[in-house]
Amino acid sequence: MELAWLAPAFSFAAFGLIVLLGRYLPGKGAFLAILAIGGAFAVFWLVLAGFLGQGVGTYPFDRTWFEIGDASGAKAIQLGMTIDPLSVVMLGLVSFVALLVQLYSVGYMAGEERFGWYFAAHALFAAAMLTLVLADNFLLLYIAWELVGLGSYLLIGFWYERRSAAEAAKKAFITTRIGDVGLLIGILILFKATGTFQMSAIFAEADKLVAGEPSLLTHSSATLSAILIFIGAMGKSAQFPLHVWLPDAMEGPTPVSALIHAATMVAAGVYLVARAFPLFEAAPAALLVVTIIGLITAGIAATMALVMTDLKRVLAYSTISHLGFMMLALGAGSVGAAIFHLLVHAFAKALLFLGAGSVMHGANKTDIREMGGLRHRMPITAYTFAIGALSLAGFPFLSGFFSKDEVLLAVLHGRSPIFLVVTLGIVFLSALYMARATLLVFWGELKHENEHAHEAPRSMTLPLLVLAVGAVGVGYIALSVGSYEGFISFLTMGKHKFELNLGLTAVSVVIALGGLGLGYAIYGRRAISTEPLIQRFGALHRLLVNKYYLDSVYQWAIDRVVLAFSGLVALFDRVVINDGAVNGTAYTVRNAGFRIRYLESGMLYNYALAMVLGVVLVALFWWLVIPKII
Repeated sequence: MELAWLAPAFSFAAFGLIVLLGRYLPGKGAFLAILAIGGAFAVFWLVLAGFLGQGVGTYPFDRTWFEIGDASGAKAIQLGMTIDPLSVVMLGLVSFVALLVQLYSVGYMAGEERFGWYFAAHALFAAAMLTLVLADNFLLLYIAWELVGLGSYLLIGFWYERRSAAEAAKKAFITTRIGDVGLLIGILILFKATGTFQMSAIFAEADKLVAGEPSLLTHSSATLSAILIFIGAMGKSAQFPLHVWLPDAMEGPTPVSALIHAATMVAAGVYLVARAFPLFEAAPAALLVVTIIGLITAGIAATMALVMTDLKRVLAYSTISHLGFMMLALGAGSVGAAIFHLLVHAFAKALLFLGAGSVMHGANKTDIREMGGLRHRMPITAYTFAIGALSLAGFPFLSGFFSKDEVLLAVLHGRSPIFLVVTLGIVFLSALYMARATLLVFWGELKHENEHAHEAPRSMTLPLLVLAVGAVGVGYIALSVGSYEGFISFLTMGKHKFELNLGLTAVSVVIALGGLGLGYAIYGRRAISTEPLIQRFGALHRLLVNKYYLDSVYQWAIDRVVLAFSGLVALFDRVVINDGAVNGTAYTVRNAGFRIRYLESGMLYNYALAMVLGVVLVALFWWLVIPKII
């Protein structure tokens, strides 16, 4: 287990080597990034073997990083990692998905001028995420958290010569920074209260608070810090209202979208709340906030996915909606359901995005209205994409069926019935937009303008097949077999187990199949036309197409408030600070110097004349003025 640090170290080393030596290496050094993440995946298996051999538990590995304070009261800041079920699962998930995405990228990015830099940024991104999930203290986590943001900025803006890509990268960076400020303040509040960044020590204080024992934390400090930490998670995991960056992040290469949406950046926020869950348990008000934000996020994103026409944006809003499901499960008190859905979603969403990349590679289109019948030219892409879509829709006995039911069960047990009713409605929408995307792109007659479409090369289709197997079968790890009590029991160290509520399962299956059936009737058989609905509810349709006008509101706020205020500050700086305090002082000194220089001419006869005149003036003053005064 102590070898876990090698997982991020490999990718950090690959990043440095590619940047320094990539131009001299075969394939511009891309193989180093692939070898590094492959090594990280191998390390995962070693860690897992050691972890299971020692017995499921929590194993810290750390050493003193530096000390703060004077010698009498110095506090040691530790640098280390925590090996427990959550970090082991995330280590495996991140390394596996990143490995498949990088293998896929070899074919997708072939011929790209900055091929080596692309893989260097991938290595940095993966290294930062692996560090984040292993970190045992909030300071190290925050450093990795910011590096994840940097990695996403570099990859989203990879084609920075396109203005849309540069703007999308900037939007992602700035939006997530808003959340990061909240996270930093929350961490500092915890440090002020407990005197440590160590998660284990902070969570021990939170446990005391829950048990009613004396604690360094108070209910108010726990609640405030938990909400601020959640604001950080809202930024990274694209929760309302900080979700606006994620759809625009599609401007990056499609494999980047798969990595961001499946296993790295957006997973970081969910992981953070799950990791800090003992703190949230001590702050029920914060958990309620998580629940409400998760439900709102899932709902509004599902409605927007119904009307988007760009395939990648449909998938982006699908990601936001399912991230809302995960936060909803966390708010309902179930870390097991949230992380289980995160795992299942990672396989399905990576599959869908890589499938979208295959479509773009083979058909050179992103608008689903221009597609149709592509399964005739791209059968592997079509059927693997359909598997991923059906899994996320909750089709019986695919992976998403199991994780979706766990989320619903968590809401049933942890929140009021109204939350469950709304969640079931979102499940229906999820099935409907997945059916829409799949049928419009792959089914129906092949359009004449798509005759040129072709299947992707093997380097791209093999990852699709591997992920399709995961989208079908990974959900079964929740089931108990013999001494193995299932994934959720493993994750929660026996506190919770996988459950099936037959009544709730039946309802959810009917709702999911109803959404798929309606989607087939509208977009498959064309038995129902959406045009009358669009005309009748035109205002609602425009609201969804314009993404609830949230981007417009933000742009208005930036133009009319932020930039206007910045202009006033700049004017004050120029007129008062710069021209007055800074330049005014300089001008005064300079002008005084200009006048004084006439007294310091360097000519002896000038000085002699001044001395004679001075003596004469003093003598006149003495003879004429002083007698009158006396």
